[in-house]
Amino acid sequence: MTRDDLAHVRWLEDTALEQARPVAVWERELAAPAFGALVAEADGRVVAFLGYQLAADELSVIQLAVAPEARRKGIARALLEAVMALGTARGASACYLEVRAGNKAGRRLYDGLGFDIVEERPGYYRSPPDDALVLARALA
Repeated sequence: MTRDDLAHVRWLEDTALEQARPVAVWERELAAPAFGALVAEADGRVVAFLGYQLAADELSVIQLAVAPEARRKGIARALLEAVMALGTARGASACYLEVRAGNKAGRRLYDGLGFDIVEERPGYYRSPPDDALVLARALA
């Protein structure tokens, strides 16, 4: 991901996640050595992105969003597989992420990739209200 992708990524945040972060936050993250982001493009625009942090031997998926018209096409799975391969190549032994308990599509995806629930955070999300599940998967 480059700074040129920010407008599309912020649109995706607003559309898929209902909360676009300020450009300054993205610029700070993109400059941080532990942060990275992958994008998927179609027809010359970003249709999905995955933000991650790699610190010590832990890979954390920070955000994952796919445009509504690009869902159910394997894009999220491809981004997750790519970032897990990258994490493995850089010495990560585990991958962590967080998902809304009510996000059935996300939970099916993560379950199919071998993630397990390691922690539940009741009432974590406020708008709309929902619990958070912390998921983890070992990387080989």
